[in-house]
Amino acid sequence: MTGTARPVVAAAALALAASALCGETVTTRLSARGDRPAIRIIRLSESSAVLQFDLSALAGKRIYSARLRCQREPIDGADEEAMVDVQIFPLDRAYRKGAEPRPAGRPLRLIGPWYRSFEMTNLLRAWLEGKAPNHGLYVKSFPKWRPERTCLDVTHEGALDAPPPTVKELKAFHRSGQTFLTWRETDNPLPAKSVPWGKLRGILEKLDQKRQVRYRIYRHKVRITPQNLHEAELIAEVRPLSAFNVNARCIEYGIDRKLATADVAIPRRFDPFEGTTRESGLGLDYPVSRFVIDEKAGPLPPGTGLYVHTATETGSFFYAVTVAIDGAESSSALAALAQPVAEAPAEPEPVLQGRLPDSPYWKYPARRYHYVQWCGPGAEVAPGQGPALPPHTANLPNVAYSYGVSVPDRRTADGRMPLEIHFHARGFSYYRPALRIRTDSLVICPYDFPNPSAFYGYHESLGTLKSFAQGVVRNYTERRILAFIAWARRKWKIDPNRISVVAGVPGGVSAENCAGTEALWFGLAHRDFVNVVMCSRPAIDTSTMPPMGGPRWRRRPSKVYRERQRAWGRREWNIKTADGRRAWTVQDCIPIVEALKPAEELPFIAIGGNTPAILRFVSLLREQRRGLWHLSSWGGAPLAVIDGTSISQNFHCGIRRDRSYPALTHCSTDSTKHPTIEHSARARWDGQSIVDRPDRYEVTIYTWSWYPTRRMTAKVTLRRLQNFIVKPAMSYRWRIADPAKPDEPLKVTGPGRQRRTLAGTATAGADGLLTIEGCEFSDTPRRLIVQPASGE
Repeated sequence: MTGTARPVVAAAALALAASALCGETVTTRLSARGDRPAIRIIRLSESSAVLQFDLSALAGKRIYSARLRCQREPIDGADEEAMVDVQIFPLDRAYRKGAEPRPAGRPLRLIGPWYRSFEMTNLLRAWLEGKAPNHGLYVKSFPKWRPERTCLDVTHEGALDAPPPTVKELKAFHRSGQTFLTWRETDNPLPAKSVPWGKLRGILEKLDQKRQVRYRIYRHKVRITPQNLHEAELIAEVRPLSAFNVNARCIEYGIDRKLATADVAIPRRFDPFEGTTRESGLGLDYPVSRFVIDEKAGPLPPGTGLYVHTATETGSFFYAVTVAIDGAESSSALAALAQPVAEAPAEPEPVLQGRLPDSPYWKYPARRYHYVQWCGPGAEVAPGQGPALPPHTANLPNVAYSYGVSVPDRRTADGRMPLEIHFHARGFSYYRPALRIRTDSLVICPYDFPNPSAFYGYHESLGTLKSFAQGVVRNYTERRILAFIAWARRKWKIDPNRISVVAGVPGGVSAENCAGTEALWFGLAHRDFVNVVMCSRPAIDTSTMPPMGGPRWRRRPSKVYRERQRAWGRREWNIKTADGRRAWTVQDCIPIVEALKPAEELPFIAIGGNTPAILRFVSLLREQRRGLWHLSSWGGAPLAVIDGTSISQNFHCGIRRDRSYPALTHCSTDSTKHPTIEHSARARWDGQSIVDRPDRYEVTIYTWSWYPTRRMTAKVTLRRLQNFIVKPAMSYRWRIADPAKPDEPLKVTGPGRQRRTLAGTATAGADGLLTIEGCEFSDTPRRLIVQPASGE
């Protein structure tokens, strides 16, 4: 042992010896309830009061910690009171009726990471030791407060006459940056493997009616004992039945089961499942199952408690679990690990929960799986400025998010699978995508629940006692989806050049609910790896999203607008994101495109809809000569097919990040009149036969439509060039020929029956883009050939 190591070991030994001299600890609760409440509440208004404490039961006790626990009605960013800080002060003097309370010092501090209780240790000690007079507390402001549920939990030296029972079978293991803790709960009200959500919801609502049971999770760098429990960090309190994955509930299971088993005809109506939500109708039939944390062991056994801790520091840590009944807790009833858990920050990996059931109405050749990703607070460390730490993926610890993954049975010749990322419409879920683009794609369906966030994120105060004025909107959802995609790309053989983002319109879903906004924004924001975006009727500019939705003859409050308010706060508050932007403008798509240089690449965009905002966005894409298909027909956008294995149509456009393509814009077939508004929607090409050499470019182009299209003129801009060299101000010769006779330019009859040759010269712009005007195509394939002009 070195000389520098001895003092550290000696100090640790002294600390253990000192803790051994302490007796056992208990936690008792001073409550505002009962015949003789220890907390007297003098209401001043709905959100303010004076709290007076009877501390006689704590006289002579050695106080270790004290927390003031408060509750309120649910509050979110749509509520006016969300911007009001909860402020609780010590009183400067005894309260007298009719007088204005006088606060002393600073307000009580909320305790992280849950931010649902206030730190009172030093103040309580001062009161009991006579260092400060016990005048009580002044609740200056507390929106939607439930004062009758206010209590003071005090941990002190002592013993309970009847301590709570001890949990058994405490176990822990560390996996990819997360520690999974399980234990045997003291009660086991549900022995079944799965329970319909309608039944489980009722049980969860009644859990605290007779008594409140909580499992308290402690963490420490030394072994936790009854004598040093008060030194350990209380990291969480877990309700009973924590092993049930309630966040996986959805409506698709009940709908599919109804369609497959109903012995009567479903009434003919626009939406036969109207009224079905996660909390009503067929949504109550979803069988909530227990989590899987070990894929080989299967679901957790009945009666198991679960907590998942996401590591943000490297080291070995001990864990312990106690039971608190109505706030009463004893260190003598302690379940503690005998060995530490070696933890290290890492990107958490999802855990397979099992196969999703087959459905007669979803018979694509694939195996469907259910994964869960546990999320929590991470770290804000700039690249290169510190250790690699997991980012914030939720504002609270131990949040489980579900994903659906569909693995195709058929593969491409090289085994690499295209990837489709499907964003579900509002009210729908991860359970299955609304549509499929390819039969050989790996499909990922993230679930924007339990905190709907427009697939971006939400305010860090949501679900806490902090106000929306005390924080920012963080991109929790975006980060966790990116982490899931990165994991999927490591697990499966994904083709990085064929990654698509998709949002369609299921039957009965209005335009504002279809997730097109989110899909378009995500593709634009992550244009470094997204190849194609397919979206229906996006809002384009969320900062001007109307608070009312629906058709003009039946206006109603927009549920999508309300959902964004809940997550980001009211629009007029101008709440910022973590990087300083206005939250309501993050998903505005036009500024993203306007900020790009013309030669910078975007995903190929297939977009549906005919709102003024969509038409402005499409016009911007046309002016920048970018690849797009736009169609206003009911149901969304034309399918942007990647390489000819589409479910619906056998196109061979071959849109890939590692392959060039012709962006056809300003087409003569474009239409801006109702009922069919379209731009470039009939342009098709053969991606597999493209010639992309330094001195020569060739592509076969033709038109396609549901009805005959004889001729189309268009501008052609060469995009994603791999080898063909384009220099600013350089001239290029082009011709359009029959693919069988590429050296002979076609001659066509123009206006006035004049014959003209489809050939000419084009000059590259200062932006480095080469655009060829006057190109003419038909439903018969024609070959466009481009070469540098002679001598250049």
